[in-house]
Amino acid sequence: MLTMILNSEELNNPIKIIYQEAILDAVNILLQVVCTSEICVNKLNKVSEFHFLKIDFTATDIPFQGQWLESEQTIKVKASLPLEKMIQTLIFELCNATNPALTKNKLRLSNFPNADSYALYIETAEHQSFLEACLLYMDILKNHPELPRPDSQELQKFRELYDDKTYLNYVKKNGHYQHYVQYYTDTQRKKNHSRDFFFNRDEQITNDEKTFSPENKKEESLQLVTPDFL
Repeated sequence: MLTMILNSEELNNPIKIIYQEAILDAVNILLQVVCTSEICVNKLNKVSEFHFLKIDFTATDIPFQGQWLESEQTIKVKASLPLEKMIQTLIFELCNATNPALTKNKLRLSNFPNADSYALYIETAEHQSFLEACLLYMDILKNHPELPRPDSQELQKFRELYDDKTYLNYVKKNGHYQHYVQYYTDTQRKKNHSRDFFFNRDEQITNDEKTFSPENKKEESLQLVTPDFL
């Protein structure tokens, strides 16, 4: 695993890039493309305005192609993706990172009555990120004819996913929607377990079990992931 610092005149703050030597050429091309896009640069500057941003192209522990982790100020891109998928995924996660509907405060579990309402909210918001990312990606392709082009089948899939209902049906089928349902369910179950223990602590308590009390329990941070349609 190697690192480099991306620091150009267009960027207000340096950005840490994590990569493997085998993909150095692809990473260099990607960064050159991104830094020639005014919209991408603006998004990078917005995300890194107050915190040091990291972009990790070596991720092997994520369920889909990409992931934005607000709590870590990190964009993860799955390792071994072809160049066009790396570009698509990074753009989509940049759009997620700058989507006002996907901030940590908006995604508090207490804002949602159940897992389905939570997942539906995120997928609806991510559809807006997807629409923005598609337009941005097409603009980049127009300005960089040397880049690999999506084939006709992939372009047709992009067009179909412009529709809200088609998009939602797709993410429900590929497990993306279920990822958020499971996150909500698991986190709430852990909270309920902590609450039950807290109320019964006078009957049975050990030093190890104290770690489950609400005072010591931190809510896990949500990981926004890129569906495999990009």
